[in-house]
Amino acid sequence: MTAFTRGFRLHLADGQVFDGAVFPSGRTIVVDDPEYGLATVTSSLEVLLQGYHRARVEWDDEALLDGQPRPTADSITSDQLDALLLKAARADSSRVAALREAASVADGGRENDCGCGGCDTCAQHRIGRELRRRADEQDGGQP
Repeated sequence: MTAFTRGFRLHLADGQVFDGAVFPSGRTIVVDDPEYGLATVTSSLEVLLQGYHRARVEWDDEALLDGQPRPTADSITSDQLDALLLKAARADSSRVAALREAASVADGGRENDCGCGGCDTCAQHRIGRELRRRADEQDGGQP
C-alpha cells in the first residue's frame, strides 16, 4: 500500500536541513522556519526546488536499498525505483545509465512479452518503457 505522503529532507547549500513532504496530489510542503513552524507549500517538488538553488532532496526511503537485497522486478515499488535512480546517480553513473538501470529493474530486462498478457497495460512495463524513453531522449535519441 502506498503511503499517504512521502517524506523528505531538503538539504540546502548552506548546510541547513528542512523537513518536508509530497502529497499524492503532487503538492509539496517544507517547514523552512522550524522555530515558528512556518512552511512553504508549492504545487510540486520541482516548483519548490526552483526557490532553493543547489538544494538536495533526501527521500525518507533511500535507506531501503542500503544493506538490503536488490529488489526483483516483481517486488520493486515506485519508491524503491526512485531510490535506485538516486543511488545510481550518486555513484557517478550518468543519468542516462541510471535511467536504463532503473528500467531494467522495473521490467526485469523484459522490454516486451514477459507473459503478463498485456505489456501495454502492465505497470512494470509502462515504468520501464517511460524510463527508457527518457534515457533515449537525454542521450540524443540514441537507444
